[in-house]
Formats: sequence, C-alpha cells, structure tokens
Amino acid sequence: MGVDDTPRPGFDYWFGLQGQGYYFDPDVNENGQRRKITGYTTDVFAAQAVKFIREKRDRPLVLFLAHKAVHPNLFQNPDGSVKGGIRRGADDFTPAERHKTLYPGTKIPRRPNAAHYGEGKLALQRKLPGVDPLGPKTGTDDATILNRHRLLASADEGMGEIFRALEQTGQLDRTVIVVTSDHGYFYGEHGLDRERRLAYEESIRIPLFVRYPPRIKAGTEVRTSAITVDHGPTLLELGGARIPASMHGRSLVPLFREGVRVPADWPKSFLIEYYSDTVMPRVVKMGYKAVRTDKWKYIQYTELKGMDELYDLENDPYEIHNVIGEARGASGLAAMRQELQALLRRTAPVTY
Repeated sequence: MGVDDTPRPGFDYWFGLQGQGYYFDPDVNENGQRRKITGYTTDVFAAQAVKFIREKRDRPLVLFLAHKAVHPNLFQNPDGSVKGGIRRGADDFTPAERHKTLYPGTKIPRRPNAAHYGEGKLALQRKLPGVDPLGPKTGTDDATILNRHRLLASADEGMGEIFRALEQTGQLDRTVIVVTSDHGYFYGEHGLDRERRLAYEESIRIPLFVRYPPRIKAGTEVRTSAITVDHGPTLLELGGARIPASMHGRSLVPLFREGVRVPADWPKSFLIEYYSDTVMPRVVKMGYKAVRTDKWKYIQYTELKGMDELYDLENDPYEIHNVIGEARGASGLAAMRQELQALLRRTAPVTY
C-alpha cells in the first residue's frame, strides 16, 4: 500500500493509516476524512472490524484487517518526519498497558541454528560500514521477543471479539476466515534479527489458517506448500467469480474438498523473489531469486556474484550448511538452476 492513506479502489468502506502508523492514538483516514482516535491502535482496528461486521446488510461482506502489530515503533525526526526504529531492543515494541507484564519468567526457546552465525553464507559475512559481524549480540534478546508476543496478545483478543460478533449475528459458520501474515522475524537464527526479508525458512514460512465449516473439517492439516499468490484465486473461486487465466497462483479450494489428499499435479516447487533492501544495512544489495522444493532450496543473489547458496532441506532443515560448492550438492544445484529458470519464465510479466 505504500505510505499513502487515501481510500483504494474497490473498497466500499476504508479505515487506514498513513504508513504503518503508531501504537497509540492513531491518525486514521476514514473514507477520505482524517481524524485522531484515542486508544491502542490494535484495539481501535479490532473494534472497527466488529462494528463493520455488526452492520445490517443485504449483501455478503469482505473484511480485510491488517494490524500495525507486530511492526516496530516509529520515531519522529525534529522536523516532524517519521523514521523507523533501528534495533532499540524491547523498547521498540510497545504492548498495550494490560499486557506489559504478560508471560512473566518465560525463557524463549531457540532453534538449533541460533548458535550459528552465518557460516558458509558469504552474502551475510560481507564487511559493511557500521554493521557488526554476526554473533550472539546481533540476534534478538528475550525481552524483545517477549514484547513482540505481548503485542500479538491484543491481536488475539481482537480476533476473539470478531468471532463473537460473527457468532452473535449468525454469520460465523458461513464466513470464510483466513489468518495469515507476510513474513516472520528472525529470533537469532544465523545471528539475525530484523533482516526478515531473506529467503531462509524462518522468514518465508508463514501461518495460513482457514476456517470454513461447510468445506473444511476442523483440525485438518494439509501437508503441502501454499504461497501468497494462491490467496487471490482461492477467494475468487469461493466467491463464485472467474479466475483470470493470467493470474499467478492456484486456488486452494481442492485442498479444502479433499482434506489431506493433495492433487497429483500440485506444484512441487515455488519461487521466492526480493529486490535489494535499503532499510536494513546488513542486507543491502541482497536482492535474490530463489526456488524451494521439499528437498532443496537454491538462492541466487542478483547483485552479489559468487555468493549463491544451496541447502539440502531434508538433511539440513535449519539451513546451517551451504553445500553449493560441494560434490553432494552438484546434482541438486543443476536441477534447481533449471527449475528456477522455468519458474521465472512461467511468472514473467504479461505483455499486452
């Protein structure tokens, strides 16, 4: 969406922030009119969603709710302009007052790769001005992680209010509810913290929960890959609309109908792309095109020569050992390079 808060085409009702906004007393754009609302921003947005759900209407509704949580605080420059926080630790994430002491005494569990600091990852090992080498102190401390989870407690409570509103208005079991995200933070894996736009598992594996009792049996878990561009075709099919032939992604509805039985022609690989970052100094010039299968992940950096990475996910699920220069990775590398090119051709922009 960018930093512009003005209403977008296609929405009958708009309630949005400029950029990601603040955690308290947000300035919102409501259908083109800007106003300040007193309160904790996550609570404000949840309450607005509940209000929208409870309104009487004679047509189906679509509600898209995107919280500021769990982004870091924004800080103002002396001239009033806004800048993002730069690794201020736990103070950079401000939970609601009622959640500030949630989870007392909790020790954060760490994944095995939190004890490794970019070994074999030449792109991460570059010496950059003002950037500390990866190590125990470049990851995320427990206090910061706890505050991030405290932030999410408000989002969880808001989701509960949304469920209650749907239930009380008789809409719960005929509403498709999708909960997902964009990417995850690193919690010290590879010595990383906020460098969340990389192609490692901790960043690209995101939650996808779908509730729709007419089609999906409660507790069903489908063991296959789904990607962000699948959401569009899925919602179009559920809504009875035509899926454009040029649209990337594939409807997940067949997975709803067949439970854990994945169609034989389901994609066995997927593409991950990102352009160079200008926000986080450590990942400058780390734009990439990557491909992942159940067995392999290949990361091809677009601006860094000789720094590509290959991981055997079956034997190294934490991506500790880059095997791109080893004999055991030779066959995988050849196959993944070929698969990457095939995916890039398949997803190339359409020229009209």
